Amino acid sequence: MIYIVQVALPVFQNHYFDYILPKNIKNIVIGGRVRVPFNNKKIIGIVINISKTYHYSLNYFPTIYEVLDSSSLYHPVLWYTLKIIADYYHFSLGQILFHSIPPLLRQGYLLDKSLYNKMINNKFIEIENILYNSAYYTKTKNLITSSTDELNFKNNFNKFYPKKYSVQICHSKHTYTSKKYKKIGKNLYFNYIKNNIFFTLNQEQNDAVKTIEATYNKFCVWLLNDINIQNQTKIYLKILETILIQKKQVLVLLPTINLIFYLLPLLFERFSVKIDILHSKLTPLERLNVWRRAREGKTYIVIGTRSVLFTPFTTLGMIIMYEEHEQSYIHNESCQYHARDLAILRAKQENVPIIMGSITPTLETLYNVQLGKYKKITFKEDLKSLEIKRILVDLKNTIMQNGLSLILIQKITQHLQKNNQVFLFLSHYNFSPVLLCQECKWIPKCTRCNYNYIVCKKKKQLYCRYCNKRCPIPFQCLRCDSTYLLQIGLGIEQIKNTLNTLFPDIPLIHINHNKTCYKNSLNIKCLENSCSGAHILLCTKMTSQIHYFSKITLIAFINIDSILFSANFRTIEHFTQLYYCILKLIENTQQKVDIILQTYYPNHSLLQTLLYKKYDVFATQELFTRKCMLLPPYIHQVFFCAEGYNNQKVYQFLKKIIIFLQSDSSYNSLFRMIGPHPSLKSKIKGRYRWTIIIQHPSRLILYRLIKNTRQFICTSSNEHNIKWNFFLYSENN
Repeated sequence: MIYIVQVALPVFQNHYFDYILPKNIKNIVIGGRVRVPFNNKKIIGIVINISKTYHYSLNYFPTIYEVLDSSSLYHPVLWYTLKIIADYYHFSLGQILFHSIPPLLRQGYLLDKSLYNKMINNKFIEIENILYNSAYYTKTKNLITSSTDELNFKNNFNKFYPKKYSVQICHSKHTYTSKKYKKIGKNLYFNYIKNNIFFTLNQEQNDAVKTIEATYNKFCVWLLNDINIQNQTKIYLKILETILIQKKQVLVLLPTINLIFYLLPLLFERFSVKIDILHSKLTPLERLNVWRRAREGKTYIVIGTRSVLFTPFTTLGMIIMYEEHEQSYIHNESCQYHARDLAILRAKQENVPIIMGSITPTLETLYNVQLGKYKKITFKEDLKSLEIKRILVDLKNTIMQNGLSLILIQKITQHLQKNNQVFLFLSHYNFSPVLLCQECKWIPKCTRCNYNYIVCKKKKQLYCRYCNKRCPIPFQCLRCDSTYLLQIGLGIEQIKNTLNTLFPDIPLIHINHNKTCYKNSLNIKCLENSCSGAHILLCTKMTSQIHYFSKITLIAFINIDSILFSANFRTIEHFTQLYYCILKLIENTQQKVDIILQTYYPNHSLLQTLLYKKYDVFATQELFTRKCMLLPPYIHQVFFCAEGYNNQKVYQFLKKIIIFLQSDSSYNSLFRMIGPHPSLKSKIKGRYRWTIIIQHPSRLILYRLIKNTRQFICTSSNEHNIKWNFFLYSENN
């Protein structure tokens, strides 16, 4: 008798691989890891099925090298959920199974090793990095190495860390915890803080809590609409009391790491339970330890970014999701998914409620509320928003200085003279400076990507933003030999130089893609504690750091025309969400705030809505427009993308797919196909890119067609030099 083991590998192929189990291996389980041969390499796979056979002719199958686990890595509900995710998004099961476990396990780390101690300079110690910060880590490591004994280390540690944080240190066999928290009773794990204004709920919030209480033990999707983060947290903390009394675990999902450090002290002040955090800044060993504690039921609350969704729980009682509209919940790497949708799916499979809060919910969420799939609780608008003055600046016939109008410069000067702070937002979709010949209108382009070169003044180079190709700035036009070359377009460096020239004594802070650069070498601590007085904050993408500025009295959107006329129909929605979120953030300020919008199209309908109406009005108008234009959420879209070095072969490859789609039995008149046509980024790194858009009102029919198409491509395609992929555009962008 021979055992045939089906193994899922982390590869693109959507099928399993058969291996023979050696007779000397007994402890193999479904859901465990095995090391197997694949393409002349040894890689790790997940066991999917084990079957018996008496056909000894199957001995030519490859043999498993070793078994790495004696028990499954996945709880039954999570295992079934991951299978649904792989099937729905058309991933290979091996891809999603490996994506859901910590990096160390993907590399073959053995779980039977002791993972609770870490060797640092011959001292066994583990720091539960609940407040992860590079400065904390460096100082703590110095404390470890400088401490001569156990008592000395404990005293040094208590001096360094704030007492309000429940940070646990394991030194040898002894565990030290903050003495502030005590268990009350035998089964009660809370330290109630009474007479605290922060935790006092108003009548509206109390009604919301009572409404949600009726669904504690069943699946239900709740949307807390038009409520800021502070009020969301009040409601969540009240709800957490009941969930934790039932000895159940809670998953808290946050869009950014910064919000973890906002929420964590509040949880420590309220509860005396084990709390873990999970995000990309943790070390692989720390992430594995969090995974193990949650899997074994040793932690009650796990807070993290989108990857925390795949954490196993023994008794999950609720999922809480902050700011469900945030784009950071979208994962665009190998496994493309939306964390909001996966959180709802997991809550359904676990049969627990999920609560999503947002000031500006996505249109898809509001559409599901209309269909009755989600339940919405709306809160009244705060009257403090009446103190916000909105100013629309018409840029026509207006003198400009590198994107800044004279009206805006005057306003900045007035607010800085009053020792206030100014927030300037430059669209992420704006133009960057390029070279233009005044004589023949020639613009230098990258030959590999067919895109205009960007001018980098500091390095005196032209570079391509896609392939990073660089070349020196030419002194004359390569077409007509003219020396009249101009830099056109608005770039972030131009605005920074202009602001530094106009306001040389004012600190300028630039926030871009989670990276913060400061004039005069200010660090992140200045943002949190020392950022007072007159400051200029120049932001190109992130806005969560606006929390750290207490005296913002001027907010200016430098140029929003690129948003109004963007090729991506979702850009307007994302900008509107950003705009109204900023309004909510500054409602608690006691002084009046000015908001300036610069545009060449002051009569645009969106701008009129932003100036005088609420987000609900915009959402209603935009949903009606989407319905008329046959766009999501009223229709579902799939993008088939292909790329290759031979432009004609890529085009013919997609033409074959269209012929197959039209011949499929599920194809009907409701299908709408656009393409093949060149992608917006038609050529990247020498590879030509083409796209097909497929639309249909039924998600199920579209899903079946895509599944059949994928099988057709995998079985019949001989184009090895063509890369292809597809994604559900209605959910991911």
